Amino acid sequence: MINIRKDFMNLEEEEKNKDEFIKVTISKKAEKAATDLLAKVNDGFDGGRINRQDLMSWILTMFAEDCGEQDIRAIRAAHFDEITLLELCLKKSKQSGSLPPELRKLLLAQAGLDDSGKKSVKKAIDSRVNQ
Repeated sequence: MINIRKDFMNLEEEEKNKDEFIKVTISKKAEKAATDLLAKVNDGFDGGRINRQDLMSWILTMFAEDCGEQDIRAIRAAHFDEITLLELCLKKSKQSGSLPPELRKLLLAQAGLDDSGKKSVKKAIDSRVNQ
């Protein structure tokens, strides 16, 4: 009878914990780093045992508290996708009916229709006239 009660209490505790935790998928490289760090944390620690969930929760919580603008910029830079940005610019341009001036200038240069081509032609003509 005691064993049944103990098992029931364990099930209740597991159900309670399900509401407190979620799963996160990470890359294989991050998993290797977590495994290595977990081994370092537990090596020589006789006062308890840290599991992967404890470690990752602690790391994320601590990082979130100290995460500054520089960290946010670094994360964004590491995951920057030029195509996604171009698609967003195109969508906004279609909605507004105009391109940002910098993008227009870049597109004209790419097509060989920018002002820098005209200046070099003018210089070439001026040099011929002066001869």
